[in-house]
Amino acid sequence: YNRHYSGLDPYSQPFLKSRNGVVCGEELVRRDDLEKTEFYNDFLLPSGLHHATMIPGAITPSRLELISVWRGPEHGPFGEDDRQLFDLLLPHLQSALQVRHVLAGSRARALRAEAALDAVPTASFILSTSGRVVHMNQAAESLVRSQDGIGILNDRLAAADPAAQTKLHDTVVF
Repeated sequence: YNRHYSGLDPYSQPFLKSRNGVVCGEELVRRDDLEKTEFYNDFLLPSGLHHATMIPGAITPSRLELISVWRGPEHGPFGEDDRQLFDLLLPHLQSALQVRHVLAGSRARALRAEAALDAVPTASFILSTSGRVVHMNQAAESLVRSQDGIGILNDRLAAADPAAQTKLHDTVVF
């Protein structure tokens, strides 16, 4: 969809202009007009998607997130009861999309941090708050593989020498 049909989706522009919350597809694009589009004939029709309701997630200048709910022809268009249900769900769905967006941003930052750490020649480990090894750069992996005093035991840093293990545990307090 994103590669080809996002630019051909006849609902996108009318949805941006409506900004009325939950909107049934027929309110955005007349059925006659929809059936003349490549989007309908090549994407919706073969998929059995005939009636839509659009639920807004985030609408900003840089981001349009919406959830579209579809029905086949045997179920007919969405009605007022459906709209009321979607209106009740709307704040919860928007919260879920916001959490998803924040988590995606956090994941991207974590990946960039790991990439930066990988560029450092010093053995470096990233540990969770419980002490579990979350990431180690190539120098740390090499150090662990060499079995030269430090290793990983049960997903945690471990020193080969018991006295060193005590110092390691005291240094990395969880």
